[in-house]
Amino acid sequence: MSDPQPYELYAIRYAHHADWPVPVYFEQTSAEQRMDMDFFCWVAVGPDNTYFIDTGFNAAEASLRGHEFLRCPTETMRDLGLDTGNATDLILTHLHYDHVGNLDKFPTAKLHLQEKELQFVTGRDMNIYNFRRVYQPDHLELVLRALYDGRATLYDGDAELTPGISIHWVGGHTRGLQVVRVLTERGWVGLASDAIHYYEELERSVPWTNAVDVDDMLRAHDTLREIADSTEHIVAAHDPLVLRRYPAPVKELNGYAVRLDMASQET
Repeated sequence: MSDPQPYELYAIRYAHHADWPVPVYFEQTSAEQRMDMDFFCWVAVGPDNTYFIDTGFNAAEASLRGHEFLRCPTETMRDLGLDTGNATDLILTHLHYDHVGNLDKFPTAKLHLQEKELQFVTGRDMNIYNFRRVYQPDHLELVLRALYDGRATLYDGDAELTPGISIHWVGGHTRGLQVVRVLTERGWVGLASDAIHYYEELERSVPWTNAVDVDDMLRAHDTLREIADSTEHIVAAHDPLVLRRYPAPVKELNGYAVRLDMASQET
């Protein structure tokens, strides 16, 4: 069997929230910090296939949530030569509003998500406001339609989707959160999604405030260290440092996309 071919790996920045007042870590719940937050989705482009990873949200959702919308992530993907209308595979790390908001722009894609996540969003946990407030029922309806159309595969734990790309259940932030491992020219990269919002969480071993299970959230850090070649190969989901650490693919996309398959420029 031949070795898997490396993927080009992109982070697509589509929204921003400046000076967001948030009690960031559980050890600091008595005081608020203000932190800038970026919103990303990701794409792994191989010689024979492309895997889209999460879908972001649209301008209407940004307005509803008070975020600054920069541009639709599918526009940036189109500038990279990627047609979401004919996408074949879409990994959903979890179903929060900022990760699954443009599913209508991926009408043919097969969805890859954890069965625990679908059970979570359709079960009694949604009686708890702090859990359901970060989900959008309209988004979930499209996931269910994809399932009924035969376009969704539900996983129970880890799986290799194709040589060079695998998913790994971690939970913690949600019941069904999964992280993604991608082979690139610089080695194995771990896309943390919301297992790590900011790099500081990994560096200090502290959890993000919005968690279903704090123990699982901290164990997710260990999983990421195991699947990535080093901590420099782990990519946080919302940290503005991502934009500073990695280069834009072309100057026209500066501020909108970076190459995660290239060595970090800043640590």
